[in-house]
Amino acid sequence: MWTYNQTYQYSVVTPEGTTGVESVWYMNDEVGSAVVHSSEPNCVMLPFIFSRGHASTIPYSVLFPIKDIAQGEIVTRDFIPKDLKEKLEREAYLAAFPGRIANEEEIGSEDDFIEAFEESTEATSKPVTSAKPINAEAILKMPTTQNVEIKVYTTADFVKQNLTLPHIVFTNDIQSADIIWVVQDFSDWDKLKSNQRISQVPNESCLTYKNNLAQLLSQTYGKVSWFPQTYNLINQLPAFVGDYLQRSRNLEDNNLWITKPWNYARGMDIGIAESLPQAIRQRETATPKIVQEYVDKPLLYHDRKFDLRYIVLLQQTQPMVACVYNMFWIRLANKKYDMHNLDDYEKHFTVMNYSNYQMTQIHYQEFIKNIEKEHKGLKWAEIQKDINVAIKDVLSAACIQEQPLGMASPPTAFKPFAVYGFDVMVTSDLKPKIIEVNFSPDCTRACQYDSEFVNNIFSVVDGRVGQIVSKTSQILLLSDKRQTMEWNGKKNSQLVGMIQCMCRGITKNTNA
Repeated sequence: MWTYNQTYQYSVVTPEGTTGVESVWYMNDEVGSAVVHSSEPNCVMLPFIFSRGHASTIPYSVLFPIKDIAQGEIVTRDFIPKDLKEKLEREAYLAAFPGRIANEEEIGSEDDFIEAFEESTEATSKPVTSAKPINAEAILKMPTTQNVEIKVYTTADFVKQNLTLPHIVFTNDIQSADIIWVVQDFSDWDKLKSNQRISQVPNESCLTYKNNLAQLLSQTYGKVSWFPQTYNLINQLPAFVGDYLQRSRNLEDNNLWITKPWNYARGMDIGIAESLPQAIRQRETATPKIVQEYVDKPLLYHDRKFDLRYIVLLQQTQPMVACVYNMFWIRLANKKYDMHNLDDYEKHFTVMNYSNYQMTQIHYQEFIKNIEKEHKGLKWAEIQKDINVAIKDVLSAACIQEQPLGMASPPTAFKPFAVYGFDVMVTSDLKPKIIEVNFSPDCTRACQYDSEFVNNIFSVVDGRVGQIVSKTSQILLLSDKRQTMEWNGKKNSQLVGMIQCMCRGITKNTNA
């Protein structure tokens, strides 16, 4: 089907008055579908919409010649999008049309695609260790100033409703605020004053845009076990085709790919591509997309797929200090998992709370207890250590790589911090997979479970608020040469401080 499907985009106006673009997929009749590809076509075929006003519209495909056509000559048109200029890119796109290419010389070499794939898995800027150690206990010794009025500007309702620390005063004047917490994209960096703290980091889209995250991790580390292989369909088509063909040659079971828009959340416009043509053709949708390796052997909870949402605080970037909230959310599929019927959303996907599907809520402690009981020998504490390390490695890459690849930049007068939502899966062999990083996650649910959540976040973000972490906190240094600190503050506090700090710091090798 995807070898024959056609598409076009049209503009729509939302109820809010904004303009958007949507895609339409359609298929020509037997005559239109018989037209094949040539880079030197003799015809053009275009969609044409005839409108009868509000009553109805009638879509047509208009086919017309652009050069003389001899008797018996095959009718051709150019299938390739105009933005694909390089020879290998054009050949990779044509892999979606087997049997529909007039000139066999335009068919690409599988070996060339596989070579592009192998080159894409090599890190181009590897992190290396420096000799300067970082003291993990320093986070507990941040300078604090209590009994000082702190002005907070925020557009986050959960902050307004749950920030109850003494000496906090909310203000509507962003210029006078000591701490700024905004949930909309912020761009007025040059207007920030010295020592103002703001809940966004310049160029944090290197984490929160799926295409940028994949590029960041690939160029920093190469291929890693804790991040599914991911490709940007706009500029990595040859590498993706090479990966797909390599898996086919090796007769690998997993050659399924999740297709996702670069910057959508909540499971919007997500699907599973079962064939190479289907995956390639997602490049033509109105919203640019990535393809990501489908985790086909997940750890199951009562025979159902799940993923985990972790709330992560990036307290500062230079040097990096980050904390992961110990209470995570479990997002559970509604149906038992198998590899049949890949279009069944309730079987293969887990985000149910933004749809009409039933949503199952499980407390994280109940989840840990039950999954250890269900899978004999499973120790969640060991899995959690691996998850913490993977989260740390993601943030480390962002903090050491210079903009635009990462977030590193010259020092600024203002002091940024950020809260991210990390989505994590666990495989059947108990290894974590970082799926994506979400911008400004809604923390209302965290506040419902822990009334001190926002207070704890602010106490770690800014010492001027006052330190509320108790003196009886327990500090745990992990044995894998990465220093990870855990503490419990007031009753019900679930913060776990995860300090970016291998026993040695991380610096950037600009040409490794």
